[in-house]
Parts: sequence; C-alpha cells; structure tokens
Amino acid sequence: MKNFYQKAPGSFVRYERRRDIQFFLRAILAIIFVLIVCGVLAFALSAIFWAVIDSWAVFNDGVSLEKESLIHNHFFKSRNSNKPSACKKRLVGFFTENEPLENLNFQMEKLTHAVFAFNEITWDGSVRFKSEQLKNRYLRMRNVSESVKNDVKMMVSIGGHGNSQFFTTLTANEVNRGKFIDSIIRFLQDYNLDGLDISWVHAGESDKHNFVEFLKEIRTRFNSFSERNLLLSVTTPSAGIEGWENAYDIDAQKNYVDFFNVYSMDYNGPWPNQWGTPAGPMAPLYHGIGLRKNFNVDWTMKYYVCLAMDPTKFNIILPTFVRLWRNVEEPVEPRISLAVRNAALKNGMVEGIAIMSRADAEEQLWDLKNNITWDDKFKSSYIYNPIDKTYLTFEDQRSVEEKVKYVNSHNLGGLWIWFVDMDDERSSVLSSVYTDELCSRSSENLTKYHC
Repeated sequence: MKNFYQKAPGSFVRYERRRDIQFFLRAILAIIFVLIVCGVLAFALSAIFWAVIDSWAVFNDGVSLEKESLIHNHFFKSRNSNKPSACKKRLVGFFTENEPLENLNFQMEKLTHAVFAFNEITWDGSVRFKSEQLKNRYLRMRNVSESVKNDVKMMVSIGGHGNSQFFTTLTANEVNRGKFIDSIIRFLQDYNLDGLDISWVHAGESDKHNFVEFLKEIRTRFNSFSERNLLLSVTTPSAGIEGWENAYDIDAQKNYVDFFNVYSMDYNGPWPNQWGTPAGPMAPLYHGIGLRKNFNVDWTMKYYVCLAMDPTKFNIILPTFVRLWRNVEEPVEPRISLAVRNAALKNGMVEGIAIMSRADAEEQLWDLKNNITWDDKFKSSYIYNPIDKTYLTFEDQRSVEEKVKYVNSHNLGGLWIWFVDMDDERSSVLSSVYTDELCSRSSENLTKYHC
C-alpha cells in the first residue's frame, strides 16, 4: 500500500512550504516576545537602580542637596471661622482608633481642639491612615466638627507607642526632614486639617538637636500658608521617671510650637513587670511615696514650666479611663497614706488592666459611684475592696475640680483629655471639666512656680 506522500507528492511540497512559513512566523514572534521581555526587565532594573540611588542619597547622613518640593497643586481650604471658641483655655480632646464614637456632637461642642490619634509614619516618611476604616472614622469626626456651633480645630497626631521608630532617621538631616515635612503637609492639605501633634515616644537625648530643627522647619513651612493658621503641638513625657524628658529642649522648642500636651500620668500602673506594684493613683496631682516621691503632676509641670518660663504653653492630662489592680493588700506607708498599696506579684508581674474604658467598666459591673475614697495628699480618688482585693483608680468630679483649680492657679494653658471616646455614654469626665471655672477666662503668662 502506498503511503500518503507517495500518493500526493504535490500536497507534500505545499505542506512543507506551509510548515516553513509557520516556523518562520513563530521565530519572529518569539524574537519580538524576547525583546519585549528584555525591554521591560531593563526598564524595571533601571527604575530599581535609580530608586536605590535616590533612597541612598536621601537617607545617607550628611547629604545636603536642594530638591524640589513634592507638593504640587495642593492648597489648604480657607477656614476663617467666625465661630466662637468653646473655652477661653485649651480643652484638647484626643480620640482613639477603635472606641465607639457615641455622643460625638456633644463632645465636639465642648472642645477647642480634637486630635485623631494616631496616624501611621512609614520608613520613607509618608504619613497615612492605617486603614480605610480609620480614614472614614476621621472624616466623620471632621464633618461633625464643622457642623457644631463652636470653632473646634481638627488635628492629627503622628507617632505614639508602636510607631515612633522612624523619627530618628527621618529627622537626621535636612533632606530627610524636608521630605518628611512635605509628606506631612500633603496629608494636612488632603484632609483639610488645622494642625499636627507630634508624639515621639522614647526619643533619645541624641535626638534633641534634630528634634528642635525638625520643629523649626515645620513651623517655617506652616507659616508660609497664609490661608490657614496651622497649629503645631508636641506631646511630652512625664519628668523624673526614666530621663525621657532629656530629649526635649523645651526652651528652644517653645519658639516653634503652639502648645505642649504634657503626659503627666502613668505614675502608677499594673505593668507586666515588677514596677506594676504598688497600686496607686495614676495621675496624682501632688505627693508620692518612697522612690516615687516626685511621681506627680505638680513635679512634672514645675519642671517644664521653669524651663520655658511660659506656663500658657502647657496642658496637663486628664485620663478618662479606669485602671484596675488585683491581689492588692496592705498600704505601703499607712502613716502617710492609704492610697498606695502593695500588689502581689505572680510570675514577676501584677494582675490587672492598665486601660479600661468606662463603658467596659460598667459592662463588667464595676461601680464607680459608690464606696469612693478620697486622698487629700494626692488629690485623687480610688476604690479599694479588701474582700476581693481589687483597687480601682480613675478621675471623678472631685479630682477633676482639683485639676481645674490647679490649671487656673498656675496659669497653665489648659487640659488635654486622654481619650474622649473612652469616657462613659454621658461623657462624665468631659462634662466635669467643661465649666465656667475653667473656660470663663484666659490664663496670664505669669509663672507661679518657685523656679
């Protein structure tokens, strides 16, 4: 039997020609594909190369190159508000990322400044919301702030615990600071903000000079925008605990910031180590026991005001949440005070809750209205249950009144609330501080401390 090719030789030739043409076309297409891939790879490698070179130039210490600003076609919306301020002193409210925003209109009507905390800083100095959900949370706050009858300034805070690790690199030289500030301003413009709070947690003494330069350069850039009076604040740590205050050149920083939010609290807390005992007031106005004799609001505020000689620049903190210790026993110094008590350690740490919102405390059936003990040395309230061996510390009407008196008598700028949305559903702490005694008059720039 003859095969196919013997039977139709002409068809075989045509078949071979078609196969040659197809092979040729495939070869051409393969060459084109290879060229395209090589081109894409070359472009990508070139982009990566120049990005690395640019990053090296930016983050290499000592580099001082003039670079064009990253800000293009961004402007601040004019906010020449004719609304009155809610208070003649500052009443600054910080808001968390996750607590329910209930009673927001009522809260905004009593604040002079509302601060969204915290926005994320990335390694390259970009500032952004941590998620779309948090961006929408901020936008809701801003919309409410614009709808209330008083002029409440909307600010954001950057840094905080867990996101301050990039500050040292980003402020190390002029180029780094310039790019960082460009990103800050772009963010403020994009979200129509009135200002920025810087919460550089655990800044080191070696950061002191660059911290001042950073604030100076921000202030210069802020002042260049005539359509908006941009605000700048710094959160400063408690003084005299672990030397955290040594990173702050207060006398220099005061020339560039509008105010300082002094973190005058956490003098006692159920920390997960041996320092979690004793139990005691978390923000005592005065007094201290033993090695903690200076762990109080008055000692910290005197330290800062005597450096700046400008008391109106400083706000003291007012925590809204509740702090709990378990396994609390006898007082440390019963002849001096019953408010400071030993807490038993288990596996080298105490048991308790460092931060509990008032809503959570109420859900867990903690009674914050009855059986309250007032300590006149500390000017603080607490509840101790000797049967359950539990100890609660929190702000109440009486302790808030004492802090308001302190602000007035020492000509301080005001108070800042940490955090507004951790208050109870009635906003009891905010309502206690928003009084005529605080808000009816401004402070004089006259130092009352014996410096």
